[in-house]
Amino acid sequence: MPERKVIFLFVMVLAVILRVWGLEFGLPDILHADEPIVVNKAMAFGTGDFNPHWFLIPPLTSYILFILYGIFFLAGHISGFFHSTEDFISLYLSDPTYFYLIGRFFLGVVPSLISVIMTYKIAKDVSENEDISIAAAFFLSVNFLFVRDSHYIYADMPRIASMLCALFYYVRISKRDKAKDYISAAFFTGLAIAFKYNSALLVFPFLTAFFIGRNAEQTPSREIGKLFLSILVMSAVYIFLNPFSLLDFRTFIGDFRNQSSQMSAEGITHHIYYSLLNGMSITLLTCSALGIIRGFYLKNRTVLVLIAFIAAEYAALVFFSQPHARYVLPLIPVLCYFAALFIYSLSGVLSRHDKSRIWFVLICLVMSFSTIVKICYSDYLFSAGDTRKDAKQWIEKNIRAGEKIALDHTFFGPGLLPDESQIRQKIMLAEREKMSGAKTLKLKKMLETAEKNRGYKLYFLKDDPSDKEEFLSSMPQIPFSYDYLLDNNIRFIIISRVNQDYKHADFVRRIEESSDLVAEFNPYKDTSKKYSSNRYVLTGGPFLDNEVYLRKKTGYTIQIYELGSDRNSGNISRRIKRRSRGM
Repeated sequence: MPERKVIFLFVMVLAVILRVWGLEFGLPDILHADEPIVVNKAMAFGTGDFNPHWFLIPPLTSYILFILYGIFFLAGHISGFFHSTEDFISLYLSDPTYFYLIGRFFLGVVPSLISVIMTYKIAKDVSENEDISIAAAFFLSVNFLFVRDSHYIYADMPRIASMLCALFYYVRISKRDKAKDYISAAFFTGLAIAFKYNSALLVFPFLTAFFIGRNAEQTPSREIGKLFLSILVMSAVYIFLNPFSLLDFRTFIGDFRNQSSQMSAEGITHHIYYSLLNGMSITLLTCSALGIIRGFYLKNRTVLVLIAFIAAEYAALVFFSQPHARYVLPLIPVLCYFAALFIYSLSGVLSRHDKSRIWFVLICLVMSFSTIVKICYSDYLFSAGDTRKDAKQWIEKNIRAGEKIALDHTFFGPGLLPDESQIRQKIMLAEREKMSGAKTLKLKKMLETAEKNRGYKLYFLKDDPSDKEEFLSSMPQIPFSYDYLLDNNIRFIIISRVNQDYKHADFVRRIEESSDLVAEFNPYKDTSKKYSSNRYVLTGGPFLDNEVYLRKKTGYTIQIYELGSDRNSGNISRRIKRRSRGM
């Protein structure tokens, strides 16, 4: 086997290891805020209703999950693992580990690996240099943000793989004039948009490729015909994969406007200093910027297709995005190419031709060392545990079933089971509001679990409590009022220290002064640190360097207080103190 193929194989093996390590993150508990959105929709399609009734992101990710789960059921049924759909549903509700591992592997790991391959192919087509293409693939295989988000079930990784496939054919279009390249480019563009609407930004590099690759000998009508064919194929692919955006247009356009309203101008520098700098490392990001400058001086006009892609994506990040780091993910593969391009040019300057390749390899390894270390520790954290799981286990061991517990957050606290009476109320509400049959079915399965294991009377603190809420998991709601908690005999409250700018600081101060802290679960090595340094809420694992390395596990600091303990002769804090004295 040729030497370069061996190196590329090593890159792919490394990419697989870094993405599979920690894939079991949180399971069987659900500790990523976005994953249940697509997973629950996929399971809901099993009722026969393929209208998602929710279009904040396109439903394609959930459709693919539905197919994967169907294959899982058939394989399990043939092997005797599942005797009926009841067994299948019961497993999902009691222990969804298999379902999330399937989703994370096929919608996280696999498309991420495809992205590494496509980055190699794009770089090779643009530069016509094997060393640059392998280096670009290597940089992506060990990119921290890309690896971290490959552990999650969401639309990001499939979307980026589709975008890179489209970009590959844009490069082909800029170099030659063939109808099959236009059709392939249009297919993958429609596919990318079917994963996420903002993939429509691909129109800018597509038009750039079209104008660069135009054949001056062809008539204008033939050139326009190619554009028309491309638009037709893009539209057909999108509509085929997301038909209910037309069939349920009112819901679609309402959700689309709602999602658009959540976007805002983030400024020119935010995603550079926050997302890219922490997602890539300052050295590699600098090399990428210098590589883009280098690209302008090359005689190869194909590079302009990639520059147009970066310009369109970053303009959207500046004027129409959210502050979260994952919004820069589409940029990273192309930035990896430009970093490889610059380092290759630099290595040629540093030494004579016969030594330049050694310099190239050494510089690539040095540039990637810090990100590889960060990835390895992040993967370790994914496997090390989470404060939410620790708090849940402690509560189930130390607090009697049926106790009233208030939580200040619906997601960053422990995932506790409501008691029978609360689940029955939610079933009645779901039937009265004519919610999807999947929600009612899930609640009835939860009721069976609660009847066996019992649960807790859970109350969720809200600024404006309401009895109408799309997410039944965050009901019933109560106000941030200490007196309300006492008047309604709510005995315990769980505080999640998400960030230091807690807008209910006075409420928490009252809790601290009037209640006993009976348990604390801290994710940091130094337990005097209570808050995250990241001002943006994390949906999964940590992101900033000082958040990754200062931790011993994932999650936020969780504190459990017993309210009005002076009125409770059998309060839990005294029992715990007696237990500790007896040890």
